[in-house]
Amino acid sequence: MERRECPPLPSDEELPRLKRQRAERIVWLVVPWSPLQQGGVSAVVQRLAAGLNAVPDVRASIVVNDWQSRRLQRGDDSFLRFRFQAVVADTWRATFVSIGRFPVALWRTAVLLRRHRVQAVNFHFADHSAVCIAVLKRLRLYRGRLVVSFHGTDVRLSPSALERAAHRFALRQATAVVACSASLAERVRAVFPGGPDRVEVVYNGADSRVFHPGAATVGPQPAAMPSRFIVSVGAFIPRKAHRDLIQAFAIAIRRVSDLHLCLAGPAGSELDALNAFVGELGLADRVHFHVGLAPGDVAALLARAAVCAQPSLAESNPLAVLEAGASGTPVAASAIPGHDELIVDGRTGCLFPVGDPAACAEVIVNMIGNPDRTRAMAEAFRSRVRTEFTWERCVSRYRGLLGVAIS
Repeated sequence: MERRECPPLPSDEELPRLKRQRAERIVWLVVPWSPLQQGGVSAVVQRLAAGLNAVPDVRASIVVNDWQSRRLQRGDDSFLRFRFQAVVADTWRATFVSIGRFPVALWRTAVLLRRHRVQAVNFHFADHSAVCIAVLKRLRLYRGRLVVSFHGTDVRLSPSALERAAHRFALRQATAVVACSASLAERVRAVFPGGPDRVEVVYNGADSRVFHPGAATVGPQPAAMPSRFIVSVGAFIPRKAHRDLIQAFAIAIRRVSDLHLCLAGPAGSELDALNAFVGELGLADRVHFHVGLAPGDVAALLARAAVCAQPSLAESNPLAVLEAGASGTPVAASAIPGHDELIVDGRTGCLFPVGDPAACAEVIVNMIGNPDRTRAMAEAFRSRVRTEFTWERCVSRYRGLLGVAIS
């Protein structure tokens, strides 16, 4: 009989490392795109991962829900990738194929979670992709935690009855369902009847180490920055309503002649049209576009602004408003759910009717014309952000929901 040699025993130096690995609590944060892509959700997930990894014996990894990755692999962006999505029902053929392949997807997910000792999976901006883990939980083949986090535009129903059923099932089996604002939590309950029994509200935070009144430019200093300007931060997409703000600015400069407007954010579908609109109004020398700035440079822009104006048509828990607050910058924002949870009109900032450029202009002019009152509102909001809307508080809530709280 052939004799098999036993593997060598670990050395005394290796034993502590192996023990630490066995004691580690593994958490996966799942997103549908590369976290390097600019945007609020990407920033939230990266901050959350950093906060969780600061907890002793916790190892949090960001995993991209990638259709091409049937096995766990590392992408070019250095993040892990795996296909969690197991149900596609956009055509009859895709529906039958998904049903036939579902047991394989289930087995593959179960093996993956067991092999990597995953104790909690947190889906962000997810659709029905958590259904495999939900089924494994129901069958008691996965005894870890499943947390599903909503951020805003992900609160929507699929046109497919099968995908809707999978989505509701995943939400019912989840250990916790999270929304980043109270208004969003109400929307989740309304859109998914028969879904989650309870929706936890966990607000995002502002990083006061980056966003503060004395923030300095990190990159090259922009040439000839205006001495007094309004700033607005957000991707150049229709929902952010930059066109309304540009119209409001055109009205405001009739009364505040030295005012400029700085628009900062990731490139989006509206960028070219907004540039053209500014040219049509003859404001090309007064409106400045800052595309793809690093967070430190956004912080410097906010710290120098006279007012941060956010005219969005819809928001959940906007990071831009929180970051303006942490920077000590006065905030004028549209009166929508999400904004009105952060801004108390007349006390911590000013609200104006959504989609009303004239009202927006009036608010901005009044804030600039009353510097003492405006400064007092900014300080009150900064105090609130530093106590109520911090990443430490956000991460602490998630630690409890994910089962990795410090004992």
